[in-house]
Amino acid sequence: MNEIVEYLRVYALKVVELYGKMKSHEFLEQLEKIYVGSGNNHEWFIANKVNISIAANKLIQVAVSDWLKKQYDMYPFKTVRENNIVVSGKVSDVESISASSMHTLSQQIGWSMWTNTGMRSGKKLLVIHLHDEVEPYYVTWSKEAIGVRQYNIVDFKWENKNGFRVLIKNTIEGHGEGFGGSKPITINSIHYPSIKSAYSRIQPAVSYSAICTRLRKNMSPEDAFYLSNQRADSDINKLGVIVKKDPWVRTNQKIS
Repeated sequence: MNEIVEYLRVYALKVVELYGKMKSHEFLEQLEKIYVGSGNNHEWFIANKVNISIAANKLIQVAVSDWLKKQYDMYPFKTVRENNIVVSGKVSDVESISASSMHTLSQQIGWSMWTNTGMRSGKKLLVIHLHDEVEPYYVTWSKEAIGVRQYNIVDFKWENKNGFRVLIKNTIEGHGEGFGGSKPITINSIHYPSIKSAYSRIQPAVSYSAICTRLRKNMSPEDAFYLSNQRADSDINKLGVIVKKDPWVRTNQKIS
């Protein structure tokens, strides 16, 4: 099983990059196409299809982790901090502590962390470290949810609760599961948690409202952000030829 996962992980990553996180049967269809399209032996894939199907969920999990790590490594923007606001926080590590473990620990060292982080039964405490800070941030999450994970890049606000830097959960934006109501967008292979986040980082020469209008017209993210006003807002190029614009596809993918 592990051999199959390791052998196919590069193709699984390509599926996630192109289509986002998918259901296992959809993922396997695209995986087969990409594997064969890369010049590999189709007969091998067919002969091992049962084992590949068994490994599908593991392949998806590995591919998403690889995708997050790739985004983390290639992200071109620095983390920005202003008072209690963090923009482009690169999550280098996350420790998850269950309510039962936290309860036992609190009995030994006191209840300050339990109380100030809002911990309670049925939750888990995430201790989040950013790549350029020593002191962690804290946030509670449902024990069944993924929450913030290693290699996420997140924007958030936090508050100081008796020395604990506690994230305000409904302010978190990033490519994760269970948080961030904004639609993510991918521009030149860089993933942003929202159009607003992309705008604040890229700082294009056109207005935010103009970019939103362009995206609603199914313009590609690259064109929406980088084309000049005259070219972008017209269906006719500089030679007077009507052009067909690429559909906005990648912005609809969801990866967690």
